Amino acid sequence: MLVYISQLKRRFTSYRLSDVAQLNTSYAIRLYELLMQFNSTKERHISLPKLREFFQLQDKYPLFRDFNKRVIKPSVKEINNSSNLDVLYSTIKEGRNVIGLHFDFQEKKQQQFSFAT
Repeated sequence: MLVYISQLKRRFTSYRLSDVAQLNTSYAIRLYELLMQFNSTKERHISLPKLREFFQLQDKYPLFRDFNKRVIKPSVKEINNSSNLDVLYSTIKEGRNVIGLHFDFQEKKQQQFSFAT
């Protein structure tokens, strides 16, 4: 049993609660969690249907432009402003249709403070 318990750290997404404490929307928190699943690679490709499923928005915002305007852009902006991550994303297209998103992210560099004496 101890062997299985010790493997739990490798099979679950972990992050510091303080990193998401300032996030206000559930979409931003969920997107942060989705990105942290790929923290080792610092990038994530995800299909649009899968992303809608993660957000539980299968039937809402059927047009990508509405989904992007009301969910994706505000979530990325909130994560960039209020968390330890800098996130960029681009669309993956098949013809003229958006079929997925590609996220690139990295941790923000902490600023060094120097005190004058």
